Amino acid sequence: MPPIATLTTCLAIAIAPAAVARPAHHHDKPQALRLTLKDSGRTVRLVPGQELRIRLYDCYDCGYVWHTQLAPDTAVLTRLAQRQQRLGDCHARCAGGAAMTIFRYRAKAHGTTRLRLRYLPPGQQPAAKVFKLRVNVR
Repeated sequence: MPPIATLTTCLAIAIAPAAVARPAHHHDKPQALRLTLKDSGRTVRLVPGQELRIRLYDCYDCGYVWHTQLAPDTAVLTRLAQRQQRLGDCHARCAGGAAMTIFRYRAKAHGTTRLRLRYLPPGQQPAAKVFKLRVNVR
């Protein structure tokens, strides 16, 4: 075999193991669980360190706002910074600009907790919508 062919073969054999995809390890960061209003009433399971994102539409120009009525147990689920995302078009039944409120939590420790969010109109009116969730962290 010519020297260049031998060198190429040796390099291919040496590099091949590095090119093989490595399997995921149990300590890799788990994927965030994304929920919407359709998921209200569910029980979900998270693992410690996993993020929970609840994406709820709102009408920010109309004075409606999502509010936490029942906060989760902070020993089980830690609240992260809430985000507001403006959406280009107004959704049906929205006279003003449409937006999405994203409630973010991180599973902290084993346990079970509940949370409840209310979509409040302006003034002293009852909630227009309610989002309820039970969370098991295992």
